[in-house]
Amino acid sequence: MTMTRRDFLGSSGLALSGVAAAAKAQAAPMKKRSRPNVIFILTDQHNVRGLGCYGGPDVHTPVLDGLARDGVRFDQAYCQVPVCVPNRSGIFTGRYPQALGTYTNSCPPSLAETMLPWYFAQEGYVTGGFGKTHFSHNRERGFMETDISFQNYNAFLATKGIDSAFPNPPTPKQWPFCGFVGDSPIPANLSHANWVTDNGIDFMRRHDEEPFFLYLGYYGPHPPYQAPRPYAERYDAAALTLPPRYTMAQQQKRPMAVRGFQHLTEEQLRATLRQYYGLCTHIDENIGRVLAELNVLGLEDDTLVVFSSDHGNHLGSYNRFGKTWTLHDSCLHVPLMMRWPGRIPAGQTVDAMVQSIDLLPTMLDLVSMEIPDTVQGASRASLATGRGGDGREAVFAGTWSKFTPADAGKTAWGQQCIRTRTHKLITWTTGEEELYDLVADPWEYDNIADTPEAAEVRAQLQRDLLTWWLTSQDTVGAKHKAPTADKAAIEQHLAFGKRGKVR
Repeated sequence: MTMTRRDFLGSSGLALSGVAAAAKAQAAPMKKRSRPNVIFILTDQHNVRGLGCYGGPDVHTPVLDGLARDGVRFDQAYCQVPVCVPNRSGIFTGRYPQALGTYTNSCPPSLAETMLPWYFAQEGYVTGGFGKTHFSHNRERGFMETDISFQNYNAFLATKGIDSAFPNPPTPKQWPFCGFVGDSPIPANLSHANWVTDNGIDFMRRHDEEPFFLYLGYYGPHPPYQAPRPYAERYDAAALTLPPRYTMAQQQKRPMAVRGFQHLTEEQLRATLRQYYGLCTHIDENIGRVLAELNVLGLEDDTLVVFSSDHGNHLGSYNRFGKTWTLHDSCLHVPLMMRWPGRIPAGQTVDAMVQSIDLLPTMLDLVSMEIPDTVQGASRASLATGRGGDGREAVFAGTWSKFTPADAGKTAWGQQCIRTRTHKLITWTTGEEELYDLVADPWEYDNIADTPEAAEVRAQLQRDLLTWWLTSQDTVGAKHKAPTADKAAIEQHLAFGKRGKVR
């Protein structure tokens, strides 16, 4: 028996404001939606140089370049933790990951934390999530329809005679943080990106007459770096542009924890970059399929499309690939674009600094939904719609190692950073510091923390960083209160997750 969205919401037993009214309103046919659709697309480990519209000198991404041309591109967006689970949790809650207690990939947020799809479901949207979220209990967090698991993707591949999504052995140890580097043996039409896209298009077709929130989480261009043919073949490794080489003398000025990382050779960097760009182009074409279907269904003008990534990738800077638990712009700087014809003027670029935790309040604000008190991010809707407004004077981030509820008492190291338009200060729990002049040294290769000339700016940034850290942890006041122990919220989320799929 097919369950309608109205039946689903009514049977959940949740006393949520707006749900019953929205479901009732949808009972009568409507020529135009009372609410716009929202499509939120998130890639994984996507350096801004993996997009032509951000100045990537070699990569081919015409669809995303067109999305930026038809809407707004934020040029100074930064994540809060360059690690999957913490920053995705921050994006989906609008809260700093450390306020969630989500420090590493093994620390998902409490089920009491309310996430993005929940707010849309509460307002009468049908919600779907396909691909990677990388946190647990996706149904309980508000997705009425969801297919997130790699187990399900592997089961799909099994029906095609393919044993695994990652059938290749890892690359030898001399290629650290790269995983397998080489062409994927899985055909492009059976790739994970295609599987996610197919699920998303099916969802849109089945719900084209009601407002929907659709999340698409693409796994790439995260390692292993193995693009399906013919995508990597589009790039000549020898002709690709590499960042400046990072010297051993520069490395010796950095904290001890990151001095011993083995560097990749130029040949290794080029071979990996070729596959990385192949993945970027493959994802770009899949996003093109989603946008084309949106147009076929006649929904383009009624749909807010948001594109971003959970964090970046060194992409050759520091002679490295991956994120390697550092707080440099190669890993913190993320793409962010929004398109909504008639509401977001085309061809805009925003130079104001924003953070990943601003995404949730911005999306809610754009579709005229209330921003909850627990949110620590700020809406940037006025910037997106060309009405002006301010960004942040500074952005903040952190990362931690070996910190989970199970080993919280063990030795761990961590970093926190403050980034202004001109400088970045990174402080380590070891007492070491990094300071970079972003104007003179945009690649962040030359640590000037110990130079007398930088003493004044270093001291000011230390004060500002400490102030942020203390205030971001403050969960006592009415604003930004921590719902971690809210048993009622947990029970509501569990009840929501027990309902059947809409389809």
